[in-house]
Amino acid sequence: MNKKIIIIIVSVIMFLVSVGIILGIIISKKRRPDCTSISGGSFNLVFDTNGGNPLKTMRVCVACSPDSYDELPTPEKDAYQFSGWYYDSGFKKKVESIVSIQPVANTDKNGCFKSYKDIKIYAKWSEEAEESK
Repeated sequence: MNKKIIIIIVSVIMFLVSVGIILGIIISKKRRPDCTSISGGSFNLVFDTNGGNPLKTMRVCVACSPDSYDELPTPEKDAYQFSGWYYDSGFKKKVESIVSIQPVANTDKNGCFKSYKDIKIYAKWSEEAEESK
């Protein structure tokens, strides 16, 4: 093959590859929308009292001052002593306070923030010792 033809073919291939790369960058930027910045918001704290009295879901403000939070409620259950709230039904990770609860974000298919997920916590109970007469 002639040297000029090889140079022309290589040049055309390099041009097409360059155009493909540029188009790929442009298309990928159009596919990735800019996420709207969200500051604040709230999530629902759902209480599983494990047989204790039912408690209403509590709305928790994410960006509020810690002193504006209510205390975690204390449920009641006949013949049992409330031992605390836990993140899991196996009682491995204790909830220290409402301020220590970290919200978890719901995101859309592009990874942009939509809202916060509800967080469910579980009541742990211990049997009350019978009072001596």
